[in-house]
Amino acid sequence: MNRGRMLKTILMCACAFASAVTISGCQSLRTADDGRVRSVICLYENDAWLNLDRAGDLDPEGVTYKVYLKTGDTTSVLRDGIFHISIYEVDRDKEGNATRTLHADYHYPTSDIHRIKKMGLMGPGYQVALLFHNKNVVGKEIDIVTIYEAPDGYEIRSQTRRLKVPRIEE
Repeated sequence: MNRGRMLKTILMCACAFASAVTISGCQSLRTADDGRVRSVICLYENDAWLNLDRAGDLDPEGVTYKVYLKTGDTTSVLRDGIFHISIYEVDRDKEGNATRTLHADYHYPTSDIHRIKKMGLMGPGYQVALLFHNKNVVGKEIDIVTIYEAPDGYEIRSQTRRLKVPRIEE
């Protein structure tokens, strides 16, 4: 292979993998950003728990986290649509095998979720706050799955996040 052809092949490969770099002729090799949400990223704080009951006990009544919708650009976007969020209780048998039971199912238009408009490293996003349906999850593991549904019916889900709900001894 001659040097010119080899250099062209190397540049084409580099363009396909380095989407942040713009080299003449590379734009056509990248997937066009059509604005469709390509990933749902959920970020949880170390202390993601909500304590909101009137009795004032220390056990949490809910969870809060941030959701970012990514289209392929470097920052996230705000979009019309619906968030479908499921919380599963995780139980373990004597051998340690996990079984999941649906604890709660939430369906909220994105317009009803608090928006994070301040531009940070991730860009704009949503601050989700969910109340547990009952206190059965306190002291247990839970799985949270967040699905974004676009107005045209297209759906994309986040990775499942497993958290241990704290039981706070007084």
